[in-house]
Amino acid sequence: MHTYILVTHFAPQTNERPPAKADGLSRRIGCGKLRAALPPDQLIAQPFSKRITQELALYSHVEIGARTLDATEFTKALLNCLSTDTEFYRKLFTVMEPEFLSAVEQLYHPLVEADVKFILDGRYMPPETLQMMVTLSTRQILNTMEFFLQHPRMQDALLDERVNPFGNMLQESLFEAIQAHPINRYSRR
Repeated sequence: MHTYILVTHFAPQTNERPPAKADGLSRRIGCGKLRAALPPDQLIAQPFSKRITQELALYSHVEIGARTLDATEFTKALLNCLSTDTEFYRKLFTVMEPEFLSAVEQLYHPLVEADVKFILDGRYMPPETLQMMVTLSTRQILNTMEFFLQHPRMQDALLDERVNPFGNMLQESLFEAIQAHPINRYSRR
């Protein structure tokens, strides 16, 4: 139930009725900010789970140059959604909700992996290194949400691009790290 509530922020506004348990909460907080922020060709939508088969806009793929991406609008939309009910989401993004945190991490893992592979553009990266880069980058999304929720007095400033121009930090750090450390194939001993 909890994960569905988070992703309703990215869902299209439809007349489709959500699962009964989430009905009241999803009506209260469903905001569709990601769909409003980006054109459809820059959104990544997929069913959230086998139970929730509605296509949900969960992430973005905005190419701004050769092997470079911009996730600024995704980050702003995500944080704006969290700001609609900070207290509620703060209760979800806690070690007391490991299943929820794991579900969100599993949701974003393949999407971030696609970003890393896009930035690599066919260049080799050992599977172990790829797994580490993807996992750490996925956790950066979770850490961004957790930081935002743990600092409610900072939320307005963090959403202001004049104060916080780091909405694309995930993509910029991935690109810079991959470019700065080219990896050659090696043989294991």
